[in-house]
Amino acid sequence: MNMPKAKSSKKLKLEECFLHSVASPVDLARRLLIDLPDLERLANADHRFKQWTTKKGRKIQEPVRELQVVHGRVMRLLSAVEPPLYLYSAVAGRSYITNARQHVGAYPTVKLDLQKFFPSVKRAAIRNFFVREMKCAGDVASILAKILTCNGALPTGSRASSIMSFYAFKSMFDELGDLAIANNCTMTVYVDDIAISGEGARPRLLVKARRIIARYGLKSHKTKFFQALQARIITGVVVDPAGIALPHSRRVQIERGLAVLAAECDPKWKLEILTRLVSRVYEAAQIAPAEFLALATELSKARAELLKKASELAVASVAPDRRSHLRLVHSDASTSDRVASP
Repeated sequence: MNMPKAKSSKKLKLEECFLHSVASPVDLARRLLIDLPDLERLANADHRFKQWTTKKGRKIQEPVRELQVVHGRVMRLLSAVEPPLYLYSAVAGRSYITNARQHVGAYPTVKLDLQKFFPSVKRAAIRNFFVREMKCAGDVASILAKILTCNGALPTGSRASSIMSFYAFKSMFDELGDLAIANNCTMTVYVDDIAISGEGARPRLLVKARRIIARYGLKSHKTKFFQALQARIITGVVVDPAGIALPHSRRVQIERGLAVLAAECDPKWKLEILTRLVSRVYEAAQIAPAEFLALATELSKARAELLKKASELAVASVAPDRRSHLRLVHSDASTSDRVASP
């Protein structure tokens, strides 16, 4: 089992990151491309995040637009750093699909999730990262910890949270990676999802991994052990010795979507169904192109045709009113000309 080869790029070392060694709040504001008064206001504002709960009970904290821009800047600066080979989230060119592909083969596999990971990444952990690893001044680290957290922890709806959660616990992930290598295994991390595969991926390895995680004050759950020839789902993708496949539940979703689309007659609702379906099928095509790429292309063309027809109908319905308006303007202009004439 080998880790994927590093791509040649201009990725930076951590000490070369533009957020490293920030000496003062003024310097921080300059690097974040924001005026210092605005940065301080965002750090201390009461309503910096929009908060709500989804129908499934998941709590969302999303930065207001001005703050989300700053979070995006932090995310891009940290993303410029060379990531470890085991990290597949918040890394350009890597995804939950490429994450799953690393575990294809006839090997035992263990997997586990970090329980309530973002809420467990506290403001203090963010501040410690910027002080200890990034060598920032204490007041700078405090401002960054404030603007990057909501209710004292990483928000679920921020562009920066994925990469910040990794760096806040990089030492832990590195220790887990060393454990995997010592047991001749491949480890991948996708946000809070950890998978380890290889000859040494046995239940006892899972126990050791959980102990490491607990030592860092985090909890793990959804722990599973898979035999070498057993199919398993890793980051939402079916993995077996032959390759990767789309989970049955996602196939059912697509089939139901196609059935609903076929039964719908109203062009407006048909377009809405197609929009969701095209996205879902294109994503499936990334996992199983032979099965879904042609369907994705066909649905995309159907959506484009519906959009074209909707646009033509909109123009046709507006045109008579515009013609009337133009006639009225022309009539008014003619009247003015007559009045103004000697």
